[in-house]
Amino acid sequence: ETMTEQRYAFIVEWFDQALNADPRDYASWQGRAEALFRLERHAECLGSVNRALALNPRLVPAWQRRGAALEALGRHAEALQAWDQGLAAAPGNLHLAVGRAATLLSLGRHADAVAACDRALALDPRSVPALFTRAEALLAARHPGAAAAFQRFLAVAPPRLVAQIEHARQRLKELGGS
Repeated sequence: ETMTEQRYAFIVEWFDQALNADPRDYASWQGRAEALFRLERHAECLGSVNRALALNPRLVPAWQRRGAALEALGRHAEALQAWDQGLAAAPGNLHLAVGRAATLLSLGRHADAVAACDRALALDPRSVPALFTRAEALLAARHPGAAAAFQRFLAVAPPRLVAQIEHARQRLKELGGS
């Protein structure tokens, strides 16, 4: 068990104590869900996030975590519903919009994923996750604009995104781009 795993396990225990004192504390349910997600305990995360949303259905981070947990569990159709419900509670939320786009890509709905990314990019034209997801969706659709989309991603991607940058460079090479 790494130090990070130990830290998140401690956080789960801390939230468990807080919830024993006040089981209606939606923020504690959300915090517990976040720690469980970081521990890759997605089914447990989903249970906690559902409790948070039952107490506060407008809790945007809970909708984000619900969509991500369902996606991690391979429950893509349910994840899409979660992103849509979150966007109904918080229209224009960039993180929810990008999560929705990624789930559409997972569902093989490439054109819908590109359109969802375009809506996210209207909110923030330099959104790195939206640019990356858009490039992947264009590639999956065999769209001729995929290379330009990967180049656009590479132009703004921060150096700490090593794996995504390497992936984009490899895709460009495969596409015959620079």
